[in-house]
Amino acid sequence: MSLENPHIIIQQLTPFERIPQQRMHPPRQAKSYLSGQHPELLRQSRSESTTKNHAFTDAEQEEKFALAGIVADWMVQGANEMRKHRPPFGLAYSISGSTEDFSKNNIKVLKDANLLGDPFSTFAFTVNHTLAISLRQKVKQILATPEGREAAIYKRHMYFANRSGISPDDPDGIQYSVIPSGTGLRIMGAILAHANDIDSTLLGRKPTVGESANAARNSTPLIIKLASFEKNIFNTIFVSVAEGGGISKSLMIVENDGKMYYQIKDRVLQAAINQLSKPDVREKVEREKRAGCPARMRFDGRKSAIETLWNWYIDYSVQVSQNKTVDTANNTC
Repeated sequence: MSLENPHIIIQQLTPFERIPQQRMHPPRQAKSYLSGQHPELLRQSRSESTTKNHAFTDAEQEEKFALAGIVADWMVQGANEMRKHRPPFGLAYSISGSTEDFSKNNIKVLKDANLLGDPFSTFAFTVNHTLAISLRQKVKQILATPEGREAAIYKRHMYFANRSGISPDDPDGIQYSVIPSGTGLRIMGAILAHANDIDSTLLGRKPTVGESANAARNSTPLIIKLASFEKNIFNTIFVSVAEGGGISKSLMIVENDGKMYYQIKDRVLQAAINQLSKPDVREKVEREKRAGCPARMRFDGRKSAIETLWNWYIDYSVQVSQNKTVDTANNTC
């Protein structure tokens, strides 16, 4: 869901865009692959080197990001489509804890949100397993038609993965090349787990669970904006807000034209900008071409993988809150 005036949320983050870097445009590459018009798909044969760990050209780096975005989209959208078959949360995990063994007897649907002691640690753990299961199923389906377009896309993705040092038979390496960042999941979880602690001074009251959920959905542009930053910038923001007491302490809930959303407080943003202004940080950041997170690309009018995951996490947090309310009511009877 986007706001009618989304720049209200993101205007505080625009100074990061002024860092002088060359931007890459992987969405164009991704769309050409999906349409079947990419040169690599039009070539009948190709001699591909599998030499590992040699530098990628700018064009290859852009293509690599594009392919990672396609595979991440397949994985997240596939997992999201299976949610209705895995009530109540849509999540599954390996009983043994291994991400290599997803045999039928080793997969269990999540029933208890407190499996790992608290709901948000549980989500972060089980969603990674759920995504890994989805990717395995998708790859099996793709390779059943080895001459198909999706198989060609996946093989090209694996070409870059192998060059990066990931073995073709390393399921962990393959899935972690496209599974969303752990830091990103921690930030999402920290926002939702502490929604009740977010500064609501401007509202003059605490928002309800439903209002907090709507505020989170309306704040999707902020999540996408954060995902547009490169790893080094994103990690710097994360460190800065952690030093300020965590992301929930760095936000305030505001209302505009009847819609609530989260906004970053100026002091936290300034801390992040100050950190980025340090010569050693800028030098490190500026060595990389800019592309952001591959999972933020949208295909065929759908929400991006990041948007889908964020909304899934919101749905989960609402379910957890409702269950907690019911349990509290039962305990007082």
